[in-house]
Amino acid sequence: MDVDGNVVRVVGELDVATAPLVTAGFRLAERSEVRLDLSGLTFIDVRGLDAVVDAVEQLRGAGHAVRVVGATGLIRRVFELTGHASLLSD
Repeated sequence: MDVDGNVVRVVGELDVATAPLVTAGFRLAERSEVRLDLSGLTFIDVRGLDAVVDAVEQLRGAGHAVRVVGATGLIRRVFELTGHASLLSD
């Protein structure tokens, strides 16, 4: 994971071991508008998905604008199958 200003980039696998990094990344971004870039993600499990959903909901609840971008292929499909496609901005 990489944080650059208001962009949090997740690379590789987002699973039970790495899910806490998403929350930490959002905290590091500390911007009114945060973009979560999933274009480098190769795998996501239910814990990773939960981390994304929880972080987005918390930030939006606190009044921050959050965009989840770059989800393609199987990653996008996971969001679609679980009813979370509405979180995706592209």
